[in-house]
Amino acid sequence: MTGAPRPTRPAGPLERDTCRDNDRVAIALQLPFNRDLRTPSGEVKEPRYYQRIAIERALEAILSENRPRVLLTLATGTGKTFVALQILWKLWNSSWREPRKPHFLYLADRNILIDQPIAREFQPVFDRAIWKLQGEAKLGRELYFALYQSLADSGDSLGIFRDYPADYFEDPVYEYSLAQGIEDGFLAPYRVRRVILSPDARGWTPQAGELDRFGREIPAGVYQTTHFERVVSLLKRTEAAARHLTAYLERSDPMAKTIVFCVDSEHAEQLRQALSNANIERVRQHPDYVVRIVSAEGDVGTDHLKRFANVEAETPVIATTSKLLSTGVDIPTVKNIVLFKPIGSMVEFKQIIGRGTRLYLEERLYAA
Repeated sequence: MTGAPRPTRPAGPLERDTCRDNDRVAIALQLPFNRDLRTPSGEVKEPRYYQRIAIERALEAILSENRPRVLLTLATGTGKTFVALQILWKLWNSSWREPRKPHFLYLADRNILIDQPIAREFQPVFDRAIWKLQGEAKLGRELYFALYQSLADSGDSLGIFRDYPADYFEDPVYEYSLAQGIEDGFLAPYRVRRVILSPDARGWTPQAGELDRFGREIPAGVYQTTHFERVVSLLKRTEAAARHLTAYLERSDPMAKTIVFCVDSEHAEQLRQALSNANIERVRQHPDYVVRIVSAEGDVGTDHLKRFANVEAETPVIATTSKLLSTGVDIPTVKNIVLFKPIGSMVEFKQIIGRGTRLYLEERLYAA
């Protein structure tokens, strides 16, 4: 018999799963972006073009390709937290894990990188679905935030993260570089000014029998940059750096917010004191003109950080730190980044530089 319809073969399990995955991708991509967040001027915070690409590629990799691990690489200051929020928002509303909501775990290596995203981005969107893993366990939430340290073993036992290879996320599904962000106008360009102090240029050799401040004889030898603040602390070098930075700010803008990265917390305190001495008149007028922001400061350091990051607060102006401000903290009005320690990693250098490449909206609108 001609013209009769050919019997259809029922779709097999693989085909049904593929169709279902495609439907999920279509639903997720068609869902509107969350519009609860606002810019400083009160407008809805919309994803930029590269953020949209990153979000869509991550969703396709998760829902269509069933990839268990997806890596996105975006430069500091290009909105990784906002990208993460929009990905979770779309997965949350795409019936991905129906009939229940999906569960997410957001990991970081320090409290500021957990607390700031919760308060600034995730809480306004997900409200009571959020729980920070510390102390009491909660099983009825969907978005969990935690420090790596809180999930790792402690004491003599090494954490299980060591069992994973460094590149177990495979190749990124999308990359957006610092250079591209600057070219597109989303990040501020920067200039590098190299200053070499005489002890760093020629090395420093103690005189025979010279004692340190504790009355101990300083071992003989030539001390170079990598030794300062790790093997030997040279206060005159710290004071010279403080004078040079003070002179630079006086020539440019004495109230320009500045972060100085030091070797450790003790070095940050020495430089804070040296900068205070070099700016006596300004410290008299503004007692918090120079502050130290390190984890050892506890609540005092947290208060310094809040005021330093507040775009409406004039002071603190100069913050000395070691590692606390190197990643993740958003301080949009920072104009100067000072590296008073050796940086042996390009990744760390770009992370630190990223503290000063964010554009402050009011300045950008004025320039336009």
